[in-house]
Amino acid sequence: MADVQEAQAPAAETAAVEVEEESKGKVAIYEKVDAFVKEKTGKRIGKTGGREIFDMVINEMFALAAREGTARFNGGFGSLHVREYQAGSRRLPSGATTTFGEREKLRYEEGVVVKALVANKGNLEEALKARGSRAPKEGDAAKPAKEAKAPKAPKPAKEAKPAAAPAAAPAPAAAAATDGDIDLA
Repeated sequence: MADVQEAQAPAAETAAVEVEEESKGKVAIYEKVDAFVKEKTGKRIGKTGGREIFDMVINEMFALAAREGTARFNGGFGSLHVREYQAGSRRLPSGATTTFGEREKLRYEEGVVVKALVANKGNLEEALKARGSRAPKEGDAAKPAKEAKAPKAPKPAKEAKPAAAPAAAPAPAAAAATDGDIDLA
């Protein structure tokens, strides 16, 4: 019996080492979350707090996707979608035929950044370049910026329809430059 325990001990140690090596990437994420929170608040939450935040975000993203049928990840990282599949049957490699009913599955659709990450073997800085920028390009600097549209006035009721409504004057540039505030004076 002692021989069995001795044989199991190295196997258990090997399994523990493999789990430790697998989770190094996630531990680095937990540490980044900790560092970010410390930078923003001046307080440390540690790896455990980083993991709690990470797990909470993952849980909520999958719950959102299941609840609403879709959830998009920010910044070109793709989306999750609930897909409906019809009933059918398939022949297995063993030769047996299996049948299955209608079902729904949550599927991931990769975005442009993820495609670039896969192509460059995980270089995030290079992959982020694939999504582009929302800032105007150097050649576009000579083009005037689009003016903010004034909010649409509510449509009058059908009974109160005037014969000819005067055209609304465009909002002055100074009013459009404020953060969406309208000067009513």
